Amino acid sequence: MLDVKQNQLAVGIDIGGTNLRGAVVDHTGQIKAFLHTASPINNPVQGQKVIVDTVYRLAAQAGTCVENLAGLGLGIPGWMDRLRGELIFAPKMAHWQNIVTLDALRRELGIPVHAASDPNVATLGELWKGAGQGSRNFIMITLGTGLGCGIVIDGKLYVGHHGMAGEFGHIAFCAAAEPVCDCGMIGCIETQAAGPAIARLGRQALASGQPTLLHDLVMGRAEGLTTSAVFSAAQQGDPVAQAIVNCAGERLGIGFAALVSLFEPEKIIVGGGMSEVGDLLLEPIRRAMLAHCYLLARGYVTVEVVAAQLGDDAGVIGAAQLAFSSRNLSY
Repeated sequence: MLDVKQNQLAVGIDIGGTNLRGAVVDHTGQIKAFLHTASPINNPVQGQKVIVDTVYRLAAQAGTCVENLAGLGLGIPGWMDRLRGELIFAPKMAHWQNIVTLDALRRELGIPVHAASDPNVATLGELWKGAGQGSRNFIMITLGTGLGCGIVIDGKLYVGHHGMAGEFGHIAFCAAAEPVCDCGMIGCIETQAAGPAIARLGRQALASGQPTLLHDLVMGRAEGLTTSAVFSAAQQGDPVAQAIVNCAGERLGIGFAALVSLFEPEKIIVGGGMSEVGDLLLEPIRRAMLAHCYLLARGYVTVEVVAAQLGDDAGVIGAAQLAFSSRNLSY
């Protein structure tokens, strides 16, 4: 077994709704061991066991001992009280409250354990080894089932007074009464432009009887329509699907314009599953940004909108960086 000194290796774990991804990462940001398994998100007691087992399995795979690790970083779809180390709120993990705590994990593993929201650990990953390298001020937006956001100011992740800054997806975007967001509010931009919203608009188009390739992709079964199907039809030139993607891109672009007006970043990095379609979605975002931000429209500033570089690895790399140094957080 390798004699690895503390602070040379850390474990990063990214807990998603479907998959748990974990990696051993060295102090240069290189992944030395990796595994993924089914997410334990539905069972907090089993979840704690899976997290602990994952750390031990990864350490063994990397040829080291758990006690030699700098620590464990967790990315979770929610918010932790950074002082008490307890879950505050997570729509998909509410049943974890008062059951799984950072202190419990620290006692079981015997190493430091830190946690942050999954968009924040992805942002740390891109800052360290991805599209954010060399940038002092940028915003990262993750587009998928939800809309996540991480904010980097003067080279450090800004998390807000209570650690819950960056709730881009839950900005009240419109006065529509439906649908109600997972957070319990109405009008959130997430309900208008995230993956489920795109699929919902596709199903509405099918129900209206509009001629569209979407009909063939799901064999007329509207309930089977996915976000990916809408993007696929749009890439094949289907006007209905393209209109849906353009609508989502415009709504996102208006939100991005607000972020530019507030923070005036160097760039906005776009990650998450929806970003994989590239300019099909990024171009309408850029157009709407320009149309709705006077700083951009008048040429006072320029803000790049670029794709993230690390893909699914951003979360585990960023979580490991969280473990290496809590100084990345601007408290």
